[in-house]
Amino acid sequence: MDNADVRPIAWFHPGAVSAEVQRAFTGLSRNASQATLSFELSGQVAQIFVEVGDTVKEGQLLAQLEDTDVRLDLTQRVSEQNEAKALLAEARQAHDRLATLREKNVVGQADLDQAVARLDSARSRLEVANSRVSQAHKRLGDTQLKAPYAGIIAQRHIENAQQVGALSPVLDIHGLDGQMEIKVKIPESIVGRLEIGSRHPVRIDGLGVAHPAAVLSEISGQSDASNSFTATLRFAHDGAYIRDGLTAVAELSYPSGAAPGQQGWLLVNGSYVVSGDNQVTAYRYQADSQTVHAMTLDVVSLRNEGVVVQGPIGSDDILASKGVAFLTSDQPVSLLEHDVKRFNP
Repeated sequence: MDNADVRPIAWFHPGAVSAEVQRAFTGLSRNASQATLSFELSGQVAQIFVEVGDTVKEGQLLAQLEDTDVRLDLTQRVSEQNEAKALLAEARQAHDRLATLREKNVVGQADLDQAVARLDSARSRLEVANSRVSQAHKRLGDTQLKAPYAGIIAQRHIENAQQVGALSPVLDIHGLDGQMEIKVKIPESIVGRLEIGSRHPVRIDGLGVAHPAAVLSEISGQSDASNSFTATLRFAHDGAYIRDGLTAVAELSYPSGAAPGQQGWLLVNGSYVVSGDNQVTAYRYQADSQTVHAMTLDVVSLRNEGVVVQGPIGSDDILASKGVAFLTSDQPVSLLEHDVKRFNP
């Protein structure tokens, strides 16, 4: 055989890996405890007590609406309540007096029945007055915006003296617990394969630190217009160095169609060519004939570094790692030495 016909090839041993599918999905980091705060009433902003970046305690007053009209209404409702209390006391006194006279047959039953009706009416009037006072107190409380939990003011949507509508955004608050998460869109085809509570690596290129682990905490119960579901992953550590709005890539792993526990083999990029639906062709070195033999393998999953396949190969096999598109089955080859450095003369 002419040595010119023998093609030198780079090679590698395939590594056994899990047959799980790995797919990457991009999202943004966010604080798991965050809320947009609003007034339940419309009105004019009297004062804002915080600025963006301020740390606040639970229950701390953050903003105040002008409350003059609300206080006047409360004063009127309390006055109506006091009047209803006085009328009830008078009706009860009249009822008790007539009841005593009725026992002595001094007055008729009709007079006592009228006293009972007036007493019931006075009681109902007081109940209405009490309800209106409670509502007025609530309205007065609604003129104050307080922190629902300890946190940091992340954004401010209004200014002093501004007219705001009910439920309009006023302030954004992020919790101090340091719990961070990312939300990613996933296709409906894998929703049933992901397990709540499973851990997955997350890549945040802007941090320059090791990939943090994240726990899949929830998957939305309904798809959006694009038939995608929202998956939420919470970082397993305190997330102290992670900030809102960082681009994050969640590398989700889930079972493939292979039998449970069955392993696959990793073919590095460049060591295979696509030969059909979910199939690739790789070339195995035959030591006895010093040739390569083409073999078709089933693709289990895709990874950044290559593909995971299943088929009749093992860790001792020698596979061509580069230039496979130019190889043919039973072609004579020689193996390049590993770690050989070449220099131009």
